[in-house]
Amino acid sequence: MKLKSTLLMLVLLVALAGYFFYYEQPLQENKEIERVNTEKIFAFEPDSVSSFTFTVEKDIVEFNRIDGTNEFGIVAPVKAKTEPGVVDKLFSGLNEIRYVTELEVEEGEVLDLKNYRLALPHFTVTLKFDDDSQKVFKFGSYNMEKNMIYAKRDGDDKVYLLRESAIDVIELSLNSFRDKRVVIDDLSTAAELNIARGDNELLLSKNADDIWGIIKPARIEADTADVKAYLNNLKNLKAIMFSNNLEKISDDIDFTKPDLSVVVSSADGKVLASIVLLANGPQVDKKLVIGGKAKESAHSRGGMGGDDSKISTSFLKNGEGDIFLVSYDDFKYINKSLLDMRQKSIFSYDMGDISKIQVIRDNRQLELSRDNTGSWVNSTTKDSPMRFGTDKVGTIFNYLNYVEAKEFYDKANFDDVLFGFANPTLQINFFGKDGKVIEQFITGKVFDKYTFLRRFNDGTVYMIDKGFIDRFILQE
Repeated sequence: MKLKSTLLMLVLLVALAGYFFYYEQPLQENKEIERVNTEKIFAFEPDSVSSFTFTVEKDIVEFNRIDGTNEFGIVAPVKAKTEPGVVDKLFSGLNEIRYVTELEVEEGEVLDLKNYRLALPHFTVTLKFDDDSQKVFKFGSYNMEKNMIYAKRDGDDKVYLLRESAIDVIELSLNSFRDKRVVIDDLSTAAELNIARGDNELLLSKNADDIWGIIKPARIEADTADVKAYLNNLKNLKAIMFSNNLEKISDDIDFTKPDLSVVVSSADGKVLASIVLLANGPQVDKKLVIGGKAKESAHSRGGMGGDDSKISTSFLKNGEGDIFLVSYDDFKYINKSLLDMRQKSIFSYDMGDISKIQVIRDNRQLELSRDNTGSWVNSTTKDSPMRFGTDKVGTIFNYLNYVEAKEFYDKANFDDVLFGFANPTLQINFFGKDGKVIEQFITGKVFDKYTFLRRFNDGTVYMIDKGFIDRFILQE
């Protein structure tokens, strides 16, 4: 019996030792109470905040509420506007943070905040209120084992663990807070657009019917849809960095001879947007250091290398004198030429305006005209008119409406042998309801992928896809 009692006591001792070493001791060491808590630990009333600071380690961004508004402006380290909605997003996010775990502190015990990076927090948000009170929220290190973040609030000895997603709310920098819009004014009232590239000036103007036209270098029809898209993209253009975010930025950046300048004005002459750009800016990391400065030196300009971790940029200066970095892809989009802006569609008539079509190719002719009922008939041989379905004529018109010029030769010499109009490959005549020719297409030489086309009463020669003439092969 004594042996059995001894063995039983030994088993109990082993079990107690296992409980202590594998459960009780880690629980005491971590001092963490695992429980889901619904308390909002950073709750506050956003409307009563008069100012706040956002600190990332030693970098501090200070904000003041703009008098009479619900908006905040940046007052340090630079004076700047805030990105629309970013402060609301910060306040809303802070208000919604709930803790999952808190560290339990025994009576009289003081936690060493250095162990949780809360003595010098990674992020600190200090809110000051209209009644001169303040709240300070601190965010420390990341607990990899639990995928949580340590946090603390002033006036409370407890240290909390937050879900990893909480960091999304406060992982911001000065670059995140600043208004990155290059153009602030509304461009819907734009009536004039000037794009200058060196000595080449492209001037566009909008008429009373909301139609854009090119004024310089020549009066040419513009593509109104393209101009509106250009203005919309200009309005939505945003900086990816600011000059004060860059180390060693050159002081000798010369904007007096820009690669590109753009000015947008209203009908009364008010300048709505004015920007100048230098094509070759520095290459910067795609992933910027949170709250810090870009590690790349910006004095190394140019170089469109193939490093996927970098973004090629261009320098931009707006009318207020602010210097931004925009992506080089944005620069390429803004850098529009006459070819980009002019109307590329060649055919501009509605099907209802046409009463007769003549197609002449290889010494053969097809004539289509409307009868008394308005239906299209093949009137090539009047002795035996053959119905020609309107769906087929409609197909021709649909195709013509999508034909676009690849290049333009303004004030061209139609007798130039390059074009080959002396021996046309195709001629199409369009007659109006009064029986007069209102449009005429003549194509010249056919090359591997393109051909040349001229129009009735038009001094320009158009280079188009050679597929245009293939659509008009006449059958016997």
